[in-house]
Amino acid sequence: MKASLRNLLVTGTLGVAALALMPAAAQAEHKSVRGGISFRIGDADVRIGGHGDHVHVNVDHVRRVWVPGHYEERHTKVLVSEGHWDLVTRKVQVSEGHWDEVTHQVKISEGHWDTVYHPPVYRHVTDRYGRCTTVMVKPGCHERVWHPAQYETRVQRVWHPAEYETRTERVWHPPQYETRCERVYIPGHYEEVRTPVISDRHDHGHRGPYARR
Repeated sequence: MKASLRNLLVTGTLGVAALALMPAAAQAEHKSVRGGISFRIGDADVRIGGHGDHVHVNVDHVRRVWVPGHYEERHTKVLVSEGHWDLVTRKVQVSEGHWDEVTHQVKISEGHWDTVYHPPVYRHVTDRYGRCTTVMVKPGCHERVWHPAQYETRVQRVWHPAEYETRTERVWHPPQYETRCERVYIPGHYEEVRTPVISDRHDHGHRGPYARR
């Protein structure tokens, strides 16, 4: 505890002594920060703090720099359409196209009438004297005969195209964004530029560069 307090006092003294070498204002502003204190003397910003056995001092030289007015390009992500549900009609394939073998009857000739001649019919007859005689039993004649159509069975490969059906479903369309670039005018203003002057740290058991020997 005593070593930590001693380091804090030594480091704080070093910070204040360094400020004496810089242009300082007559009035100093200070405020408490977590683990230490921060105060402003003129154009110097001093922060002294620590915890446990660790003590650190930071002194920054602060100067105000004038930044003239200028244009900057800024990229903005802009929403162009809200996310929404929509009904979408789609054709859905329910079967693949494929080949198949089909058996069918093919007509090879039409049915038709035809005239057929029947020649006379003869028979041999033997009389009682043993003589053989040819006798016409039925005379020749013409007859109309109907010939039905003729068919034969054939096997043929047939292509069955793919089958589709129409379906309606709800589809979510996410919001759409686009990046737009625009030139924005930045008015002239002052900015603070910090230059580190002292950044020192003391640990318990370690003798810093400015510790008493």
